[in-house]
Amino acid sequence: MTPYVALACLIAAGLTFAVSAWSKARGRATRAAAADLVRTVTGLSGNRARAAAAALIATEAAVPMMLAVPAFRPAGIWLTVGLSAALLGGVLLLAGRDVPCACFGEPSSRLSGVHAVRNAVLLTVAIGAACATPSAADTPAGLAAACAGTVLCLFVIRFEALHRAFR
Repeated sequence: MTPYVALACLIAAGLTFAVSAWSKARGRATRAAAADLVRTVTGLSGNRARAAAAALIATEAAVPMMLAVPAFRPAGIWLTVGLSAALLGGVLLLAGRDVPCACFGEPSSRLSGVHAVRNAVLLTVAIGAACATPSAADTPAGLAAACAGTVLCLFVIRFEALHRAFR
């Protein structure tokens, strides 16, 4: 794998988790939706569900910060792979149940196979970031890779809407 593909994967994963964390933490309703999702999935109640939701948000927020700092990048990559795998596993276990998707803030739909495919794409991106040392973005090819990573992030975030549009 080329270092430019790894750079695109790093940027896509970092931006996706940054947007996911921000969309859950941005307001009272979105934090409550995240806690409700944790409550539904785990059976935790009250303060424990809110604490687990806060831990999820903090973990998602840690991903882009760790990926941005070279000394923490290897740990950040493996955190990204582990978190992506856990989210994919959770969706696979819950698909078909009446569980709201609060992946990017307020619930807009129920978890389904579309979410599993989106999380599988995110896991593939995370593994791609782990497979090579990224290149610097200060060359024309690096800048193109950074742009490709941003587009890939938008694809992951809007995957559900794209699925509805092309159905």
